[in-house]
Amino acid sequence: MLKDNITELQMAVVQIKSARAFIEKTMEKLIDAGGDPDGTLDFYMVHYYDWAKEEYSPFHHPASYWELDKPIVIGEFSAKGPYPGIDARAAYDSLYHNGYAGALSWTWTGHDGHGNLNDAAPGMKYLLNNFPGEICIDYGNSKKDSIP
Repeated sequence: MLKDNITELQMAVVQIKSARAFIEKTMEKLIDAGGDPDGTLDFYMVHYYDWAKEEYSPFHHPASYWELDKPIVIGEFSAKGPYPGIDARAAYDSLYHNGYAGALSWTWTGHDGHGNLNDAAPGMKYLLNNFPGEICIDYGNSKKDSIP
């Protein structure tokens, strides 16, 4: 049993080292391609759906858990809630309080069963109303009150 746990831990360490090496190599390629030493990634963006379970869930781990060197944006999670028992408002709250740099639930149109703007709106409004100094929304030609 202990041997299995040690082997699993060793495999996890190898995966983390491999991922970091890949990221470092990617940064080098970005700099080489653009010829600009500042031409690298500013943040990391990932998607989360419940098939990834708790192991890879930003809703179960703070941003610091991943030990990355840049901010993390959760660029996609179900607008109806990332998994049973957590709705969009709780999801946005969790990501904000766990140190993630941003989030956007999917979808706006509701075409794939993951909800729509009406499902996502309570979470986004919660952030806007509770952290107005940290949330910037460009409404374009729309009026703020016309957003669901």
